[in-house]
Amino acid sequence: FTAFRKNDNWHECITEDRKIFILDYLDITKDFHDVGEPIKKISDKLKNGIAIIGLQKVPGRDMGLGGYRTLDKARLYLSMDWGRIKITDVKAPKEKGIREKIRRFEIDDRGSHFVPLTDWITEDEEKAAGLK
Repeated sequence: FTAFRKNDNWHECITEDRKIFILDYLDITKDFHDVGEPIKKISDKLKNGIAIIGLQKVPGRDMGLGGYRTLDKARLYLSMDWGRIKITDVKAPKEKGIREKIRRFEIDDRGSHFVPLTDWITEDEEKAAGLK
């Protein structure tokens, strides 16, 4: 793969010959409500590829900085806290009831593999199991 160091205009890296684009951190330092604009530019430039975009978020909250503006173009929106991942939103899910499901995990000793600790469960099931 090819790695780029980029601080803005991320959409400029998107080309038709590449299919997967990983932006490990979309750096928005002010006017968080404007985060939808670079996400839209990325989405508009994609043809047959996908973009995985990392956003900072407040621990315990489901949405990245920029709030609901970060949901507009996302086909799948995952929120992560340490040891927990949640399907915050998904467009046209194949499985009913998948939104809002949670999975607990740990990271193995190598620091590179997620080890599931639970199946995909609801928040109520998480609370009943004493996990929250």
